[in-house]
Amino acid sequence: MKLLRPFLEDERNRRPFLVLALGNDEPVLQHISWGGAVAIFIPDMMCKLADYGEVAPGKQAIWALLEYVRSQVGVDVQQHIDNLRPLLDVRSRSDSFGVSPSSTATDTTSIDVLVQKVRDRLHDDIQRSHGTMPVLGVDHWVDNELLILMKHKIDNLVASSRIIQQFLEWIHEKSCSFKGRIRQTMARAFYYALTTSFEGYIESPDTFNSSLIMNLTGFIYMDKPVIASESFDNTFGKALDLESILSQPSNAFLGFALSLNFSYELKQAIQELLNQVPSQFIKNQHFEYEWWQQNQPEFIIKLRIIMVKYCNIGHDWQFSNRQKQLLNLYWDYNKFIVELLNKDNCISDQVREEIEDNLLLPIAEIEKRKRER
Repeated sequence: MKLLRPFLEDERNRRPFLVLALGNDEPVLQHISWGGAVAIFIPDMMCKLADYGEVAPGKQAIWALLEYVRSQVGVDVQQHIDNLRPLLDVRSRSDSFGVSPSSTATDTTSIDVLVQKVRDRLHDDIQRSHGTMPVLGVDHWVDNELLILMKHKIDNLVASSRIIQQFLEWIHEKSCSFKGRIRQTMARAFYYALTTSFEGYIESPDTFNSSLIMNLTGFIYMDKPVIASESFDNTFGKALDLESILSQPSNAFLGFALSLNFSYELKQAIQELLNQVPSQFIKNQHFEYEWWQQNQPEFIIKLRIIMVKYCNIGHDWQFSNRQKQLLNLYWDYNKFIVELLNKDNCISDQVREEIEDNLLLPIAEIEKRKRER
């Protein structure tokens, strides 16, 4: 917010300013990361204040901050702050930033509202795409600050789910083997899509049986490892584009993931597993559905054991139906964020890099990176 920039531009003034506005003993001060560019700091701070709620009965932390700012500025700016009060009151009643197991529906609704606001305020030439967002009713495009705010809300959508956070920690671990900022983000997207597509096929085995066996059969014909980063770039490109992940045939995800982890031990283990499959399928691509229905559960368990041992993929996350819905929403919202980054030239390079770096990361890693900046 431009109202806050003059007071918070200098890192040395940030904590003293917040202490004067909120008081020295407010616990929220312990959770704010004080360093970094002001374009990053302000939205993150506002998110923390919104999460915190009230500093006194009936007084939201954000409004307490703005009241202090109001005491430090001229009449014209005071009037502008007064005009923000109804907007903040609406947000405090109906657009909570906090996440708890019982508030997920409200959170998804509030994100949908933000998305719709973005679309409603577009310039004519990109109205059918996505654009930037005004901050708290300011008429000109913003963008940087509200985009970070939207990203924060999307991350919080899954913050309270322990199993989803563990899943995000896993895809982060897998992505660290790749070099380059964009490539790591795309790698997280790949392993995210790999897991959700694999689990979807397991639930509908009749649609997966032949493609699964054919992918495994294709893998055992490999005779040497691939160059992981080069192979990844050739498959998905070098730009941040989640659509390029989705455009790949889902049944090819597994074969590609195996190739990235090629070893002769893995190849031998897959061959031994395939030896259990009727030979007429391997030779003639004629699948015996009766055999598959009887043997599929045991086959998948053995396949998971092999993939976990040699590739660190194929974990049985046992997501609930609600968690699967959250994962789908989380993916769709992040894809929307990427579309904004790719379509909007008004977003600063610093904010763009900040968001790209933190896509599809667990909360703990996001907070760690904030502290290290």
